Formats: sequence, structure tokens, C-alpha cells
Amino acid sequence: MSLLDKSSLVITPNATKASKLYSVIPSDGSGDMTVVRATTATRVNSNGLIESVALNVPRIDYTDSTCPSVLVEPQRTNLALYSEQFDNSYWGKLNITLTPNQITAPDGTNTADKLTDNAVSGSHYISSAVISIINSTSYTLTTYLKANTLYWVRLELFSGGCFFNLSNGTLGTSSGVTANILDVGNGWYRCSISATSSSTSAYPAIRITTGDGVFGYIGSGSSLYAWGAQLEAGSYPTSYIPTVASAVTRNADVISKTGISDLIGQTEGTVFVDFKIDGSRSSSVILWLTDGSSSNSVIAQYTSGGVLQIVLNSGGATQVNIVGSASVQGLYKLAIAYKLNDVAVYLNGVSVGVDTSATMPLSMSRIDIGQSSNLTSQLGGYINSAQLYKTRLTNAELATLTTL
Repeated sequence: MSLLDKSSLVITPNATKASKLYSVIPSDGSGDMTVVRATTATRVNSNGLIESVALNVPRIDYTDSTCPSVLVEPQRTNLALYSEQFDNSYWGKLNITLTPNQITAPDGTNTADKLTDNAVSGSHYISSAVISIINSTSYTLTTYLKANTLYWVRLELFSGGCFFNLSNGTLGTSSGVTANILDVGNGWYRCSISATSSSTSAYPAIRITTGDGVFGYIGSGSSLYAWGAQLEAGSYPTSYIPTVASAVTRNADVISKTGISDLIGQTEGTVFVDFKIDGSRSSSVILWLTDGSSSNSVIAQYTSGGVLQIVLNSGGATQVNIVGSASVQGLYKLAIAYKLNDVAVYLNGVSVGVDTSATMPLSMSRIDIGQSSNLTSQLGGYINSAQLYKTRLTNAELATLTTL
């Protein structure tokens, strides 16, 4: 018998419809997840293109992969206006000629703009009109960029920024920000920087340049392409939210199922989740089993600084609190096995911790994927699969199940 045959619930990026993510096991509908997101949102489809998904439809996403994942994100608002129209007067230009709609953008439309340096000595950049923000708050600036005759660019936010090499997809010199670059195909890169605000105003900018660390130079009619600017409150980038004349909010993805006590191991069991994250975590839930409160629950979550925390509560008392370190970026396979006085946690094939004095939760009847039971603390990442077992798998099985 395979490990999959032992499972009582298996959720994968499988068949979907509005408000529904179908379970593989069981196949009679009793394990199908309810999906709520009262706005449209974007995903990367199997062709590698960004596209809009209707409200309440699960986002089956192919970012950076040929295999799909379920995208689960918190609510975010794109504060940058005219996100695909850098020729609009909202975007100020210094020593740059802006030519709109020159090549195919990451969404497959001919809406990417060309930024060409003017033949003068100095800085060459575009920047937004003033954006009202909250002081002492993390923000992330993201833009899709593609090389032409220029391949160095710097994103700037507050008093910091980072240089990006669009010829090989690497980071250059950085100051005052956390930076990330992701190859999204066809020569395009999603470039982002995150920083903490020190005022109530922001003027995010895109600086084109000739090399790492070069702020000013003599222009020669060289150029690169830009599309899809996004400024959002948060310490990591999320999926693209297009804007025109006003800010746009994407609601959180809420994926849960109630009334499934017969699918959850009550006195013993195993929880498995295969997931991917690509940014700093803080109070982000990976998976949550509960009776509707935290009194009887199995919780897998990230806390500040990317600390992985596993908590088991029974009768309102914490029985297990196992913590482990994990990078804020990458692919993870996590398993939590529990039984009276016999709890083990494995991550990517390695034991994270054990507990030999734990009373078990009782009467758990709900699962939340990528969020807490009060519908907050969304993961901001990708769920490849989630599985429940009504038995405590052996440590050898846990190692096998979680090995990458």
C-alpha cells in the first residue's frame, strides 16, 4: 500500500469551478474545498502568461514551473496608478523618451512600453506622482522589465534601491532594500524591492542605466522595456494587480472546508503540505486544523523572521510548540505526525523536532489551507498539495513523504 492510499484527504491543483477546489481523495465531494475571494485576481497560466481569474475562482498558477500550484495570497492594494501606461503624465520623465505599446507584455498583449535615454549627461528615469503611504510600514515595488540595447536598471523606493541585470537575471548593487528577480519568460523579469517607509509619501522610480552602480551617464538613444508597476504595503511581492486611474484592491484567497471530522485524525493522525514561498514571512499560516477555534487545533505557520512554528492545542492548552528555521524563499515539504505522547515534525526529509508528552486535540472538524481559521494570515505563496491521514505515519514514512 502506498502512502497516498493511506490518506483520508488529498487536495491538489486539480479540477476547479467558482467557489470550489475539488479534492482528489475523497472523490464523492465530501472533501471539496470552499473558495472565497470577492474580487478578480491574476494568475500565471500554463502558457506562462498573466491572466485575470473571476471572483471566487481558485487560482491555479504556473509561476516559475511547468507544474501547477494553488496560489493563496493576502489582500493587497496596488497604489501605483496607470500600471501599464508609463506614457501617462502620472509618470514623470527625466531625460527619457517614452514610447507606449511597443512589444508583447507578460500578459500576451502589445502593451509594454519602451524607455529610451535622451542624449544628455545625467540621470535617466521615470517616477510616479506622489503616493500617500503609512509611515514605518513595509512596502514593495514591483515592475516587469526586459532588456533591449540597455540591460541595467535600478528600482528605487524611499531612499534605497537595487540594480538589476536584465541580460542574465541577477541582482546588482543594493542599498536600503530587499530585492528579488524572477525570470517570467520571453526575456521578461519580475523585479521587486521591499523597504520600510520613513515618511507618508512615496515616489517609486525606474532608473535606466549602463551598468551596476551607475546613476548618471551620457545617453545615446539606448532603451529597455517596462510594464506592470505595482506598489503595495507588505514585505514581499504578490501577484500583479492592474490599475488605471485609481488604486485597485485584490481580496484575500480564503480556502477552507468545515464538517469533515470523519476525515481528520482525532486521537492520532498526520498532516502533510507541499508548498512554495518567495518572500519574507510574518504571521503566515501554512495549514490549520481546528474545531472552529484554536482550543483544539493543529497549526503550521510562519512567525516573524521566517521561523517555522508547529502548535498543537487540546482543550485550550498548548500541548506542543515546535519551532524550526526555514529560509524565506523556496520549496518545502512539511509533515506533522501526532499521537498521545508521540509527536514528530519533518521538513524536507529532516526531523525538525519531537514531543513525547502531548495530549491530543479532540473533535477537529475544519481545515484551512494557507490561512488561519478566522480567515486571516494568508500564506502569500503556493500550495502544491495538502494531505491528511487518520493514522500517525512512522518517522521513516515522514522522511520519505517530505524528501524533495
